[in-house]
Amino acid sequence: PFIAVPDNFPKTINFLDLGALPNDYTQHAAWHNGGLLNSTLNSLSPGDTLIIPEGIFHVMGGILVTTRLRNNTIRLDGTLFFSRDIYGWPRTGDGKNAPVLECLHFKAGADNVVFTSNGAGTVQGNGRWWWGFPGIGYLERLENRPKLFRMDNMSTSVLLEKWHFFQSPYWTVSVEVHGLEIRDCSIVNRRSPRARDHNIYEMTAFNTDGFDVRGRNIWIHHCRVWNQDDTFCVKDNTQDVLIEHVTASGVGLTIGSIASHVRNVTFRNLRMKRTYMG
Repeated sequence: PFIAVPDNFPKTINFLDLGALPNDYTQHAAWHNGGLLNSTLNSLSPGDTLIIPEGIFHVMGGILVTTRLRNNTIRLDGTLFFSRDIYGWPRTGDGKNAPVLECLHFKAGADNVVFTSNGAGTVQGNGRWWWGFPGIGYLERLENRPKLFRMDNMSTSVLLEKWHFFQSPYWTVSVEVHGLEIRDCSIVNRRSPRARDHNIYEMTAFNTDGFDVRGRNIWIHHCRVWNQDDTFCVKDNTQDVLIEHVTASGVGLTIGSIASHVRNVTFRNLRMKRTYMG
């Protein structure tokens, strides 16, 4: 007999099956894939799994998730390759000086959500187009650049694993979570792919923070960061944080921008090769 499946039964959704365009670097593909990813993330029901399969998906930024995710899994096995069209980038108003939207922004937050991959999941921010000519690019845009991965609204029970972030235009991973684990992730914000130190040229990729975290019960381990600013940064109003077994090269492991309190923070078992600051 035919058995009806309830509409709210958890589903596994493949981004490619929805009509995503892989390995297409046109602006048409960027807007198509960006819009599709935005609508898909906002329409996930509790328990759904979204799979972004192997392949390179050219996407326009401004992915803004205004629905709070619950009990979802986001599996990134391919690459999200964000558009280099910084002048056509979505903004909150008119004109080139209007604030830009983030690359990937979970504005409503998330509860019991896993971000995972097969080990190769990559988010390429193409930050060098935002950094511009050394020094001059910063004067042109200052800090009006998109964060690569942002999560707000004090999320709960979030796991981020096996995601690899490259060339963030601005801060790379900025999250507010009670009950956060980040493991086996990497961040590489180099101007030159072969850079082996933080010379003057590299350091003009300003404000490319690595992991910026706020909340409680946070565990970050077995991650790697190479950038030109804070590598692992514990933000204001945060407590019970353990950061261990990490490799960091940048402007230090920090506790910063404190207006209220930070309590019970431990850094241990760290490797800091060719770092600019400790």
